[in-house]
Amino acid sequence: MNRIEASGGLELGPGEGPWIDVVPLPPVHPVTMDEIAEAIAAGLQWHPWHEVAARMKEAPYIRHPNMEGVIGMGKTLSIRFLYFLKQEPASALRVIEEHERGLPPALAGAVLAAARARRYPVEIAPLVIAHACALQPQAAPTHFSRKELEQMADTYIRSLIHGGDVDIPQGAVDRARFWLLVARKLWEPKTRFLIARTSPSPAMLMPGSLAAAWLELRALDAIEIAGVTLGLPPEGYPMAWPQVLEWDRGGITDEALRYLTDGQVPVGEPTVDRPSRIDEPLPTDAQDDLCKGLTAALLREAAEQGVYAPVGAFTLALPRDYPLRAWGVKALRVWAEPDGLWAAVIDQAGQIGVSFHWQPGEPLSRWVISEPAAPLVALTCAALWRDLRVGGEEAVPSSTTRRKRAGRRRGKRKRPSAGRRPVRTLPTRRVRLTGRRTWGSGEEHAHIRRRAHAVRGHLRRLAPGWHASHQARELARQFGIVVPDGFTFVRPHVRGRKGKAQEPTGVVVRAKGLASVMTLLGAGARRHPGKAA
Repeated sequence: MNRIEASGGLELGPGEGPWIDVVPLPPVHPVTMDEIAEAIAAGLQWHPWHEVAARMKEAPYIRHPNMEGVIGMGKTLSIRFLYFLKQEPASALRVIEEHERGLPPALAGAVLAAARARRYPVEIAPLVIAHACALQPQAAPTHFSRKELEQMADTYIRSLIHGGDVDIPQGAVDRARFWLLVARKLWEPKTRFLIARTSPSPAMLMPGSLAAAWLELRALDAIEIAGVTLGLPPEGYPMAWPQVLEWDRGGITDEALRYLTDGQVPVGEPTVDRPSRIDEPLPTDAQDDLCKGLTAALLREAAEQGVYAPVGAFTLALPRDYPLRAWGVKALRVWAEPDGLWAAVIDQAGQIGVSFHWQPGEPLSRWVISEPAAPLVALTCAALWRDLRVGGEEAVPSSTTRRKRAGRRRGKRKRPSAGRRPVRTLPTRRVRLTGRRTWGSGEEHAHIRRRAHAVRGHLRRLAPGWHASHQARELARQFGIVVPDGFTFVRPHVRGRKGKAQEPTGVVVRAKGLASVMTLLGAGARRHPGKAA
């Protein structure tokens, strides 16, 4: 290691090359290894050396016509990795490591990743590989073959799926090669298929970053999934791997994939996949048990009373005060199948976000849904499933039909007599849904909002093992809601009035799943149900 007195920088490598040069910015003090580590951890923007050299014709140290390489520019220093023309970057880095009898792992990871990039500038991938390399302290050089590193990478991936110990190469260059191999293997179809069927955990955070880094290094602008070629802009790199795992897990078809994505990996605004976007506590954070109890009750009702088998592709607008609106979700793009749903979130700007698979009775995957949002997302799917199975197309009327009806002259409607529930005979058949749809009719929305804002004390938490009585469930039915498991329903009182609240006559709630979620978890709902009776 040579100290460059004029700049305070360092030169690593043999005198004839290849080299790693580190120059402080501005060149006023001797740079230290700690400063190099801090600069790499903060991230540098990497460029091809020949392009930077062309703009620095007056600098004497650029005169290396027989060499190529990359240079990383940071706020406090620059790092240049130069190697001979047609020399493999890993081989050149090995020469430097041997000459110095070791290299800082983060430095080796950053420069090797930058040298492997196909498009510049590159920033995230070198940072990710450097971080992975720095997880273990510097050690003496090692000399693993490509085959041996492949086997070590396979062992690491098996540990993600089945657990167990894994050996990470000790040498800095071998360590950088190892993590680059892992990043590539994470995209192999067989590997994806196996990982997709595991439960996501914090241990998957680094593999997710490595997979995104590999996309940046390869400069991919498209990816093929289920026989469909999807566009892949750089802003889609971070969520691409978990999204593809979710598609793999659910066994998505080409038709469903085309409909849910519009031909591109989702790059919409962060919604249910990014909990940090929420500025205030949501009902689901404090009431997971309420969401889970209501989910179970709605699924039971769908199984016992369901007569429709929903199929088709449609966009479902969420009412303006539906709880998911607080997460930036304006609508859902739904691909309905007889045994479950695929759904893609649509943000406030109308951009398509992440898509996920849901089946009744199966836990919601966490590849693309954040932990805080999961209970509400699962509940939303259960509520929609109940309404599709029990109410059919009437529970999700066409937006076009609704607008046409809204334009007609309104007259008096004959309403059913109080106390009598309208009788409907629902055929057992498949219902095909297409186009743009609302969840519930305008009349139902008005009824739901009136109930949600006018009443308090809907629910009372029960002691473990207790169940709501038949009378409580029937009373809740009169108010158009389903009683969650673990709770009972008490007749609400109208605020500011004496006496019991009476159910308005003539309102048939077909979208009872929607009514239950909005009444119990919506903007006007009580967020903390009472204690056990």
